[in-house]
Amino acid sequence: MGKLKKWIIVLSALMIVSASATAASDTINRFLFKGKLVINNKLASLNQDIYSIDGSVYVPIRALTESMKGYISYDASDQTIYVEQQLASNKKSVLNDKIEDDSFALHIFSSKAEYEYGEPIEVWARLSNHTEQTHDISHGVSLIEFTITDEEGFASVALNGEMYFSTFQAGDEFNSTLMQQEFLIYNLNKNGLLEKEEDLRAYLNKAVRPSVLPKGNYTITAKTKYWFDSEAVDQAKTLEVSIPVSVK
Repeated sequence: MGKLKKWIIVLSALMIVSASATAASDTINRFLFKGKLVINNKLASLNQDIYSIDGSVYVPIRALTESMKGYISYDASDQTIYVEQQLASNKKSVLNDKIEDDSFALHIFSSKAEYEYGEPIEVWARLSNHTEQTHDISHGVSLIEFTITDEEGFASVALNGEMYFSTFQAGDEFNSTLMQQEFLIYNLNKNGLLEKEEDLRAYLNKAVRPSVLPKGNYTITAKTKYWFDSEAVDQAKTLEVSIPVSVK
């Protein structure tokens, strides 16, 4: 788990619009960037120029924020830029499945059965206490763990190595969304690139859309493994439910 956390930190640092950093210089070489900007599989229309400066691409923050349906403001008193963006959206599932035991129900949803390549994949899961009792449980770092399995049988899943505790009152539920980061981890795992940091950096420097799930058919599984505080780890209960999705 420690190694995976380390790579996630590295990935977060590397997945930046600016692909490289250069030393300070008295001369700035600025050129119009003639390429395209695509956000969530849609061509962005910024109505402002994008520039390439010393090998890095710079996008106007106001134009970028507004193209992503966000709001931007500036406080001149302390020279602070504020960006606010909606993090959640309304969505309806077309695929779903559920499994339950005596205490909890685990439900998985997808807004589509078939996605276009590069289109945001909207899959989420919900764990709910369907009893009238309060449950104190222990579990791994992810209360709901997602697994992506491709048609070749390769499965990518984050490791759950630490112990956490949660309390569920009657009727409580926990929601979790399959994050874009999981697709990046799938691609890295599939290519055997989570062992050496230099291999990971080389891949991210040359890969096109490394956090996009490749075309194919997949089974996405949501899993919860928990045990009550009064029980031993070897008495853990498991709920697991899956749905099929395709990327065309």
